[in-house]
Amino acid sequence: GGLWELPCVELGPLSLRVAVSSALSESLGVKLSARRALGWVERTLTHRDLRLTLWSASVEKNITPVVPYEAFTWVTRPETQGLGISTAMRKAVDLAFGGEHNVKSH
Repeated sequence: GGLWELPCVELGPLSLRVAVSSALSESLGVKLSARRALGWVERTLTHRDLRLTLWSASVEKNITPVVPYEAFTWVTRPETQGLGISTAMRKAVDLAFGGEHNVKSH
């Protein structure tokens, strides 16, 4: 495997809650309902600017992984410390657990 990440999909700049729910449901192969945006994390990479918008959501309890995911694992905040996570995703995880909102880093 590669790095651990929160479920992700790429969307256009004007996507709303319905588009997020639809895209993630299709990507994960599970019924998901996005509830509200929690904030965002921006990161400048060598080849592009990345903006991750974090959403709270409700999802079915039993999820079967679909491509490109190898597995799904529910984790607590302390459990994330031992995972291989990119800097941008680490900031998103921190935001998910109540960290600083709207973070920009290089």
